[in-house]
Amino acid sequence: MSKNGICHLYCERTADEQPTINYRLVLGAYNKAYQIPSSPESGIGVTKLETTAYMNDQIVFNPTIEWLSSNNDVATIAQDGTVTFIKAGIVKFTARWTEHDVEVTTDEITVTESEPEVNPWTLSITSRYSKMYTNKDIVFTFVTKNDGVKEHLDGLQYEITSDYSFTFVTEKFDTTANTLTLKTTDNGAIGKKFTLRVYHTAKKLEATKDVTVESLI
Repeated sequence: MSKNGICHLYCERTADEQPTINYRLVLGAYNKAYQIPSSPESGIGVTKLETTAYMNDQIVFNPTIEWLSSNNDVATIAQDGTVTFIKAGIVKFTARWTEHDVEVTTDEITVTESEPEVNPWTLSITSRYSKMYTNKDIVFTFVTKNDGVKEHLDGLQYEITSDYSFTFVTEKFDTTANTLTLKTTDNGAIGKKFTLRVYHTAKKLEATKDVTVESLI
């Protein structure tokens, strides 16, 4: 500015200012409810959480993130964000950007267990007599049903367990009829008990029957 032949220069001085930097973490999409599979073959529930780190509006690549579960009995989380659900309950997960001490926490996540699958097959043991008598055959029938309808099932197996050492003069398993015929002539077995267990591994079936031996006389 020139006035009266003199040039005037106006300057404005400000204190040194540092640029404002804002660090933040943003969680990726996640479900607020998870269900753990019921069958052992399906394994326990697993998912993965992710975050994006920002410096102002710029994405920061390869930040160091630490993960924490609020309830390790319900679910654990690995440092890569992989979550393993263990049992039903409520849990939260916190991600911490260690370089800048910035945290973000999920909402409460509800974990439930799936209803167990219903096995359409059933297995039971029937016999004409409730007890076994010495010197007389007893026939056990292994009854299998599919959705309530009687149906033959191959692959049944059985075992006999007892505190007494039973000997059978007849022990015949008819796999076509799924019947087991037993006979003992051991008078020492009178008053003794054994448990007959029938099972089918693939169909996850099992039935037991406790049998007491008595004398016909």
